[in-house]
Amino acid sequence: MSLHDVWQLVFDFLPQKPVFVEPVEENLSTDAGLLVFRQWDEQQEFTKGFAEQLDDQRRDPDHTTLEMVRSRLFGILAG
Repeated sequence: MSLHDVWQLVFDFLPQKPVFVEPVEENLSTDAGLLVFRQWDEQQEFTKGFAEQLDDQRRDPDHTTLEMVRSRLFGILAG
């Protein structure tokens, strides 16, 4: 397989939008790797189950507990 071959991946959370992966020798962001973790999280409901165990007693928060848990987890995974 040559370096210029392109693969097409389909993720469950974006069925109408194919994701194209093309290997290159340049330094690029690795944030796209989080898409795999996002799909796994949605299938396993890991962060949803974790967020349900937390008690947020603020009166009118801007973000849900689930949004904050996902933001923190994915921030850690992204390094």
